[in-house]
Amino acid sequence: MIVLAESNFVLELALEQSEAVEVERFLEMAEESAIRLVISGFALVEPHWTLIYRKKRRSRTAAGLSDEIAQLSRSKRYRNLIDTSRDIVTTLLESGEVEFANLAQVMRRAMACASVEAMNKDTLLRAQDIQQEFKLGPHDAVVLASVEAHLLRAAAGEKIFINKNSTDFASAGIRAHLRKYDCMLFTEFAAARAFVEHELRAT
Repeated sequence: MIVLAESNFVLELALEQSEAVEVERFLEMAEESAIRLVISGFALVEPHWTLIYRKKRRSRTAAGLSDEIAQLSRSKRYRNLIDTSRDIVTTLLESGEVEFANLAQVMRRAMACASVEAMNKDTLLRAQDIQQEFKLGPHDAVVLASVEAHLLRAAAGEKIFINKNSTDFASAGIRAHLRKYDCMLFTEFAAARAFVEHELRAT
């Protein structure tokens, strides 16, 4: 079975979010060659932008918080505030480095067991059409164009595409488009894992 994934697949595990254990299971299945995992090259780049944005936002928050604490600590009532808040500021500043380290580890592991769908001129041109056809943003259109490019070449058989962005992707039009290629859309990793493991047991 072919399992197609996008940037949230990588971020879910790197950021240790609620469905990280499900992503871990998909990686294990790919490493055991029980499934064929496919991730677009764009989806492997996009997480870096997300973490850069998060790190900059936290740095601004930490700087603002430090300034406010410094002002408050001039008051006798709040003199100990600097000491009691130090852990919060440190966590805000250090969390970005931890997330980048986790992301690098997950990326290396994913690339070792997954096929990477490269972006090319045809994919970008197709993304422009998809953006208009399905009313997607530029990033989402590139993701769907990359998925479609792989599906066009894939052999017959069951395929699934996992994308947690249910707001933009879980439309009747996109689901019907994917079904043309024997591909089902899942917006939750847990539901996707349950389906894949059921199908693997049935074979």
